Amino acid sequence: MLLADRLTADQILLDVEVSDKWELIKIMSVAIMTSPKLEKEHLPSRKVIYQEVVKREKERSTGTQSGLAIPHARIKNLNGSGLCLARPKQPVIFDEREGRPASLVWLLIFPMEAPAFFIKMTNRILALHRDDDLRFLLLTATSKSDILDALQHARVSEEAPVTAREIMRPAELDIRVGTPMHEVTRQMLEHGLDSTGVMDENDVLVGEITCDRLFRYGMPHFFSQLKSVSFVREYDPFEKYFERETEFTAGDIMSTDFSVLHEDATLLEIVFTLSIKHRKRVFIVHPDGTRAGVIDRLVLMDRIINI
Repeated sequence: MLLADRLTADQILLDVEVSDKWELIKIMSVAIMTSPKLEKEHLPSRKVIYQEVVKREKERSTGTQSGLAIPHARIKNLNGSGLCLARPKQPVIFDEREGRPASLVWLLIFPMEAPAFFIKMTNRILALHRDDDLRFLLLTATSKSDILDALQHARVSEEAPVTAREIMRPAELDIRVGTPMHEVTRQMLEHGLDSTGVMDENDVLVGEITCDRLFRYGMPHFFSQLKSVSFVREYDPFEKYFERETEFTAGDIMSTDFSVLHEDATLLEIVFTLSIKHRKRVFIVHPDGTRAGVIDRLVLMDRIINI
């Protein structure tokens, strides 16, 4: 099924005048009730839909930094799923702390027992908004038919698997092989990271620096065989590191044993790498080996589990 098949003109609201996100959600909660893929039997009232969406929104804002918001709710005993698109006349603030006001808002409701639907739909919507031409049309179209035609033409299928491209977030740091280690550690601390990728002069990912690797640098290898070092009182684990700190670069400390996946890697591949292979993060790369983004366990918690 295509994403556009879930919409009719009744679920597209253009230039809606509202005072805040709560008013917009209330209007959308009415429009979504006539979604073509919602079974009318046992359909909850618009009040219930509104309350569930508001409850989820109050837990954590669904606004993004790209001017998009995807308020949603998992509703018990819902038959089918609903979708609604709104373009407020003036951008609406969804998160006062982060991101910018939302110019496009998608409302999703789906059964409590079907979280996979939300994961796929959200990633399909995000994919649409990465298309500059389509996003511009959604922001400027003067008729609902133009939007429906554009969405049909985009041929965004719900059946396509969720991939790394849709889950990853941008990498935080720009660390090169020659970056001094005091600068690497400063940036890692500043961004709250316990690991970071290292790139060569061609932007190709060639290594990874972890806090574990830093901490182990000055530790004798045989320590790894011990169950405890409580009997060692005078040894300074960082002495060896500080002896060479001023001359160390990222290339001296980095490990070449790190996990890489391409942008089209599936969700299963990502979870396998993080859990079964016990990696803290996996780097996502373009076909030429340059870094595209990163996925760690918190990213999965945020974008997959905590919906």
